Amino acid sequence: MKKKTILVVEDEEELLKLITKKLEERGFSIISAQSVAEALDIFGNNRIDALWLDHYLLGNKNGFDLVIELKSHENIWGKIPVFVVSNTAGPA
Repeated sequence: MKKKTILVVEDEEELLKLITKKLEERGFSIISAQSVAEALDIFGNNRIDALWLDHYLLGNKNGFDLVIELKSHENIWGKIPVFVVSNTAGPA
């Protein structure tokens, strides 16, 4: 059985390494990106089974912009499961 491929989009390098390690330990193949532009390029050239997405990304576009772009191409990427996460902490 072929491994499922998850695209992890996270701009914080240490967190990206940790997420990648944990998902690989559970048998997934991981491709990573650190921006919306990089993620879209990866989607155009790879088969992605699921998306692990930090909603807050540095740059001109954030994680929600990526979801909007994917869903606007419903026939190509619209059925891919998206897991939106946040590591943002603030005062309680």
